[in-house]
Amino acid sequence: MSTGVSMGSWYSGELDIFPNPASDELTIRSSNARLVMVVVISADGRIVLRATHVDDRLSVAALSSGVYTLVAKDFDGVERRARFVKR
Repeated sequence: MSTGVSMGSWYSGELDIFPNPASDELTIRSSNARLVMVVVISADGRIVLRATHVDDRLSVAALSSGVYTLVAKDFDGVERRARFVKR
């Protein structure tokens, strides 16, 4: 199954998301790069949220409760991943 998110270049470090678990909003911090895209993937592999040119906050209020993977891509094309729980 394809999620539409490249698996080629990704790095799991240097990405902080909080609060975790989240209810309405996530704060996203990348230590060395400005993010150009954020994708949220559900536990069953579906893309449930996509945002471009993200500042440091992402609304997750519309998501159902569960575990998600956040994939953040920077200007250099490097992807960083983190998991979070939505209440």
